[in-house]
Amino acid sequence: MTASGPGPTPAHRSPLRFDRSRLTLVDVAVAVGAALYVVCLSVPWFRYDGYDLGFGYRSASYSVNGFVSGLLTVGAVLVVAAAAWALLPALADVRVPFPRATVTVGLAALTFLLTVVEWLTTFDVGFTLAGLLAVLTSAAVVGLAVLRVLPELRVGPALPEFPGTAPPDQPAGPGVHPWPGHDDAPRYGGSWQPPQSGPGPSRRPPQP
Repeated sequence: MTASGPGPTPAHRSPLRFDRSRLTLVDVAVAVGAALYVVCLSVPWFRYDGYDLGFGYRSASYSVNGFVSGLLTVGAVLVVAAAAWALLPALADVRVPFPRATVTVGLAALTFLLTVVEWLTTFDVGFTLAGLLAVLTSAAVVGLAVLRVLPELRVGPALPEFPGTAPPDQPAGPGVHPWPGHDDAPRYGGSWQPPQSGPGPSRRPPQP
């Protein structure tokens, strides 16, 4: 008689598991571009030095970054949402009835539009290198998103399968030919014979 110990404890599986193999290089590049866009908004766009007010008073110097603008803040939210949507297949399989990369293209395009509009309004104050980098980064994200959606748009509808390559356990239904244009082919197996025309064979009367 041998004593058996307790069985191995089953490994606990997390409901959400990051699978890097389900992402393409373009998906990762979109996420990197979104992170760079947030960095471009975080750095100072303009610096204002303090000046002497007189009587021993001096104004403090300060800097302004891109997040002081409402349009740029909305653009940052949109581009982060685009990156999250691009990385979502690594966590969950979300199926949509359209090419899923079109969502990334739309969000990135809105981010680029808002960034350009806000950057052009800053010319009254002066040129800002951080604003130019934000515009270029958002444009790069749009380009990457378009490259991601092109393979999905090129996929056409599935063609019907030829009856010769269909699995044998799926016969065609009665009255419906499996392949249009081949009505002269046998439908249920056996050799095809043309229909006979004319009167059928006469029956001989019985002999008395």
